[in-house]
Amino acid sequence: MAALLAALSAITFGISDFFGGIAARRTVVFASTLVAQASGLLVLVVLAFVIGGDAAWSDWVWGFAAGGASGFAILLFYWSLSAGQMSVVAPVAALTSAIVPVTVGIGRGDRPSVAAIIGITLALPAIVLISREPTEPDAAGVIHPAPRQFLSAPVIASLVAGAGFGFFFVAIGSADHDSGVWPLVAARLVGTTIVGILWALRRVGPPASDAVPPAVAAGTLEAMANGLQIIAIRSGLLSLIGVISALYPASTVVMAQIFLKERMARH
Repeated sequence: MAALLAALSAITFGISDFFGGIAARRTVVFASTLVAQASGLLVLVVLAFVIGGDAAWSDWVWGFAAGGASGFAILLFYWSLSAGQMSVVAPVAALTSAIVPVTVGIGRGDRPSVAAIIGITLALPAIVLISREPTEPDAAGVIHPAPRQFLSAPVIASLVAGAGFGFFFVAIGSADHDSGVWPLVAARLVGTTIVGILWALRRVGPPASDAVPPAVAAGTLEAMANGLQIIAIRSGLLSLIGVISALYPASTVVMAQIFLKERMARH
């Protein structure tokens, strides 16, 4: 059941990213992200009261830490995407976001079955292939290999960003099982605050009206995915759930192919 919940979480995350990308195309990214973050916060607060739970101070600390890590990770990730080659930095971040919970989970005593170990081994390169964007051909139609960017600043930033995303996963899973989804509320509160400060500093104004619906959809779906994720973490192995959840780019690719008519690359 935990693996199924993690898979549903990954699918929901991927669809959320699709709507988030649509919103970002229609307005300034800080404005659309703020709407998404605020929408998700509202959903999580409602869920927290419906589900209940008794969150101790330590649970709130884990949530705040998760939100801070993911907030700064997003900033690093956006910078690495703008400064480096997306086909390099995106898979690196996705891979390290999966490696962190696998390492921590095994270090805490996770003992996956042989089948699970084989699945993890296959999933890690699959994350890279799913996340990797095709290289654009030049005017003559020739596709040139990507330049070597290993140990460049964007790649290092994406490594740190992926680790931040992975830490979010670990921190949320470290909260007490009786805390409900209140740690997610704490994390989203920090994330919304960070994005709100950036939005105010950039003075970009409110989002375009046609960007609000997809931004709200993105935030709502992400909150639902977080809920599925935290249930999966509490009922399964962190090392296994972390890898399955990191396969979220798959549904984004499928959504883009269906609704935006984007061509799926061979890899």
